[in-house]
Amino acid sequence: MEEKYILTLDIGTSTIRAFIYNSRAETVGKAVDQVVLHYPHPGFVEIDPDELWTSVVSVVQKSLKDASLSASQVTAMGISTQRGTFINWSRKTGKPFHKFITWKDLRADKLVKQWNNSYTWKLFKAGAYILYLILRSKRFKAGSVFKFMNTQTCLRLYWAHQNVSAFKTAVLDDDALFGTLDTWLLYKLTGGKVHMTDVSSASATGFYDPFTMQWAGWAMTMLKIPRQALPEVVDTAGDHFTSTLPSIWGHPIRIVSCMADQTASMWGSCCFEVGDVKLTMGTGTFFNINTGAEPHASVSGLYPIVGWRLGDELVFSAEGANNDTASIIKWAQNLASMWGSCCFEVGDVKLTMGTGTFFNINTGAEPHASVSGLYPIVGWRLGEELVFSAEGANNDTASIIKWAQNLGLFDNPEDTAGIATSVPDTDGVYFIPAFSGLGPPYNDGSAASGFVGMKPSTTKAHLVRAVLESLAFRTAQLYSCVLSETNYTFNTIRLDGGVSNNDFIAQLVADLTGLRVERPVHVEMSSQGCAHIVGYKIGIWKSKEELKKLRKIDRVFAPRTQVKKAYEVTFARWQDAVKRMCGWYNGEPASQAISDCSSTTVTPQDSFKVAGGRKNGSISK
Repeated sequence: MEEKYILTLDIGTSTIRAFIYNSRAETVGKAVDQVVLHYPHPGFVEIDPDELWTSVVSVVQKSLKDASLSASQVTAMGISTQRGTFINWSRKTGKPFHKFITWKDLRADKLVKQWNNSYTWKLFKAGAYILYLILRSKRFKAGSVFKFMNTQTCLRLYWAHQNVSAFKTAVLDDDALFGTLDTWLLYKLTGGKVHMTDVSSASATGFYDPFTMQWAGWAMTMLKIPRQALPEVVDTAGDHFTSTLPSIWGHPIRIVSCMADQTASMWGSCCFEVGDVKLTMGTGTFFNINTGAEPHASVSGLYPIVGWRLGDELVFSAEGANNDTASIIKWAQNLASMWGSCCFEVGDVKLTMGTGTFFNINTGAEPHASVSGLYPIVGWRLGEELVFSAEGANNDTASIIKWAQNLGLFDNPEDTAGIATSVPDTDGVYFIPAFSGLGPPYNDGSAASGFVGMKPSTTKAHLVRAVLESLAFRTAQLYSCVLSETNYTFNTIRLDGGVSNNDFIAQLVADLTGLRVERPVHVEMSSQGCAHIVGYKIGIWKSKEELKKLRKIDRVFAPRTQVKKAYEVTFARWQDAVKRMCGWYNGEPASQAISDCSSTTVTPQDSFKVAGGRKNGSISK
């Protein structure tokens, strides 16, 4: 039987990775390049499209060379990308009107605050709440607490419409095309034939309604988003992506899948069941839950996203994020990593710790309506299979570790676990990881980072331990949001992302949540999950059970009851420290900021609930 090869292209915030897998899911070739970020003004974070395209072409060529293969020998390829980064370009010429505006960009921060505080938006939310009381619809429940955020595309797109004259003119002339990074990449790879995005990327923009599975009409009207400029929203995998131009790598390569990084991560973690949980710790921290066939409506900040859609299978995810993790240690890819983690079942949980931390739960065929800030996203859609995910994210994870390294607290991130355990505690020092504000349950974009409680006896080891503990504390809070809003119970978290290599953090997450934490041999789940979904679609692997057998576990961290109990006072004190940093950049008096945050305090007992559930980690209702 002729060997089949799958090429995956994974574009994150800081790196571009190309991997080539054989039919046994073994890596036979790989290449990595850096994404160059530009900072033209304070708060602006951009990517030059020409530089990115050059890197994409080069990294794939290098991976083919590393595998001793030509493009003609590649059976199919899949793509996973960071979400929320976008660009606008000319329909006629294909030339961009501006550089990529990334998900880390803060240029629309003033607009975010203005819209969230406007009477128009308050009336919109009040109307949604009244409709929820009457109809008990999850869609209106989510709308009643919806907040604009800098990480969403919508207000940065509105900023571009107001400030980039060429784009504004093109909109009037029907010459404008909008696309997140995946859309632009497909457009370039196919020579302009394809203007598409998949459901998992669309659902994270802030103006795609996961409850109706359509672009939101209210958003297009209020934010002046031209419908004709938006891409077609398609299934996560299929023949609709066509093939690459033969001139790029010498032979056309069939594109089978294109998805958001967190979806790929959930597949890599095998989060296939409703209630499965994935935790990604990279640049940020992202906690994703498979919520099945319906989106999750959250009031605490968990964002309902579409996990995936495969034919008749539609799966949602609820997501909570801590936006600086690996950019507080380096950025990890998320929805693609759900496939890499084999989060196929409702209730499967994936935790990715990279640039940020992403906690994802497979919520099945319905989006999760959250009141705490879990974001209901589309995990994936493959034909009739539509899967949602509930996601909680901390956008600063690996970025905090990198910052601490630049500060001189340590020379090598690999040494931090040993440094942290060299002292018994932090000597009363607490760190608040909020370079990008605080996500669920605070949802406070004006919160500040900082150390609290330093004294003459404080050493570098105390500071390092405080930083690592803060990342685990934020993960425990995301988990607490999930417990308070769902009837799922869990026993396993599937961990991935660059920061997941830190044994101290992985063990403390297990202790604080009371759950087993599984770390795979290969922690970069996006590429693996992307390969899984491509191979599954083209028939290399016939079932999700086959994919689960491909997953290899490096280590399991078991929760320690005595450690959880010992941390109750420390966790409560850390939450007191967090309150002092809430509202910092709004110039509010400390007493007012503390009052505003008081309703989001998590009691140690609630946060440290030990959940049972069915054996493979997911759900009991």
